[in-house]
Amino acid sequence: MMSTAETILRIAIADSYTKFCWRYLSEHPASVRELHEASGVEDWWPIKAGLETLKRMRLIDLTDAGASLTEFGKRVRDVQAATRELRAV
Repeated sequence: MMSTAETILRIAIADSYTKFCWRYLSEHPASVRELHEASGVEDWWPIKAGLETLKRMRLIDLTDAGASLTEFGKRVRDVQAATRELRAV
């Protein structure tokens, strides 16, 4: 299992579609269709690949209803938010 810090680093160096999916899902759960439409990308595959990357990192759960953060994903999101606030100070 990756640590929270390792996971944040992997998100930082991830491809743009993975980052898009992470930012979107950090705000609220979403269906794959909703993510695809919000991305403005014509093809589905980049979004699906981004979701699979987040799933392998144990940040999201994928179901027929869509994607949502796991408990680990919520912890990573919260640490990222706290870190952003610290950098702003």
